[in-house]
Amino acid sequence: MAKDMHLIISLYEEAEALYQQGKSEEAAEVLRFQYRFYMEEAELYGDIHGLSENYVQKGERLLAKIEGREYINYRLEERDVGNRSIGFTILVWSVFGVVVLSILAVLYGLYQWLFS
Repeated sequence: MAKDMHLIISLYEEAEALYQQGKSEEAAEVLRFQYRFYMEEAELYGDIHGLSENYVQKGERLLAKIEGREYINYRLEERDVGNRSIGFTILVWSVFGVVVLSILAVLYGLYQWLFS
């Protein structure tokens, strides 16, 4: 799969060179089809990390610039959402535990008071 990483990097560099030469459509075609194909294949085999992750963002950012839209790093947002949901889950269960223990303490106090 390292061969594919070199191919991805060379495809990005080709697209960037085309863009610099004013050939935006050709650069967009390279990024949309060839680049994304190899990126998806690399992601499928779990080979995206480090330098290649940087090229994922670079390629998507360049394509967004060519298409005139804003680039959004969905991978980062997915991680953030995942981390927020875990923190929220811990918070909810903590509050639930405190409420249940408080109710049990009150019931135990009533039991002691009534039956002593």
